[in-house]
Amino acid sequence: MEKETRKNYGAAGLLPLLIFLLLYVGCLAVFTIKGAKDPSSYMPRQVAILIALVFALIFF
Repeated sequence: MEKETRKNYGAAGLLPLLIFLLLYVGCLAVFTIKGAKDPSSYMPRQVAILIALVFALIFF
């Protein structure tokens, strides 16, 4: 019989979400401060999600 193991990541499981928020909200804040007309066009949501997913796959 194979032994079933469970991984307990705890707070580390929230790291991809934090990376997404830092990238997306941080870029929006920086480009807004710089005076860009449409700051969301410089960092699309999908790019921030993709980076967070890649981070999650690599480190977990």
